[in-house]
Amino acid sequence: MDKAFFKKHPKAKIFETHGVDFAGVRGNQLYGHCPFSDKPDKFYVNIENWLWDSKTAGMSGNIAQFLEHVNEEYVSAAGNEGALDDLAKHRGIPARVLRSYGVGCNGDRYTLAVRDHQGRIVDIRQYDTKQKIMMSTAGCNVGLLNAHLLQERQSEPVYLCEGEWDAMAIDWLLQLNKAPGIVLAVPGAGVLKAEWVPWLAGRKIHTLYDLDEAGENGEQLAFKRLGSAVKAITYTHWPEELPSGFDARDWVRYGVIKKKTPDLCLKRLHILFKKEPRATAPSPHLAGKDGPTLMIKLRRTKGKSLDRPSLDQVHATYRTWLKLKDTDAIDLTLAVALSQRRA
Repeated sequence: MDKAFFKKHPKAKIFETHGVDFAGVRGNQLYGHCPFSDKPDKFYVNIENWLWDSKTAGMSGNIAQFLEHVNEEYVSAAGNEGALDDLAKHRGIPARVLRSYGVGCNGDRYTLAVRDHQGRIVDIRQYDTKQKIMMSTAGCNVGLLNAHLLQERQSEPVYLCEGEWDAMAIDWLLQLNKAPGIVLAVPGAGVLKAEWVPWLAGRKIHTLYDLDEAGENGEQLAFKRLGSAVKAITYTHWPEELPSGFDARDWVRYGVIKKKTPDLCLKRLHILFKKEPRATAPSPHLAGKDGPTLMIKLRRTKGKSLDRPSLDQVHATYRTWLKLKDTDAIDLTLAVALSQRRA
């Protein structure tokens, strides 16, 4: 099938993305290779109502049921011991947490099913570890991760994260502390659909958006969409000393993995929750005719490398110029910077 066909019928991409190799069209029926029986020309899709059936596998249904079947295969493929170890190391999240979220494998990509508040799969997200990109299934509408938990756990607070990995990290932190909470994830800071608002009505919401301009804009969107609908809402004001792009997963990796103090990690996170969203500010300019320019030049002696200071020396230098209660912020900033180099 050519690009023009898929542009006219975008839902056909859902099937193609997950193993259906279409061979042609007969009337209102697409036909092609069946991903369940591995037989050619035995899988049919009606392009008017998007119902499908496999003549050889004895299976049929709608798009949500198709996604359910392929997701079962992906989760099964990740069931072998060690199958998620590389991803766990790559993302800094234990394999057992990844499994609890139903992370699966599809060839060289990892998969994650996203369900609506009634439990139906609306999207299967795919993560490429080489490109470090999480992508939705073409033709699917993006969803709110873990929305299906809202109805059955109505008394618990809700943690709203920017992205799936942040959600898993915060969920892990809550589990370690045996603390209540449903952790949701929007697929991006700029996405908070109006249709999701009723699912969150009357709840206590903690937003945990990234430390960058997009995260601040996401908070403004949450304030606008949820402010009058929910019982209470807070916004995470990350310490200013932290680098741009810092997120909830970085916070958990530092507190749980490096410091091994999950109780303090959660306690201090709650201290960062404020009733007002962060103010969106323009990015600072390093140079310009209306302001001074600050330039720092590091001189390297030819043939010699710069001496690297010890951590104690770094602490001492900061304490010379700043009044610090402790050095946690410095350690956290360095840990994040070094982890980004290795990622």
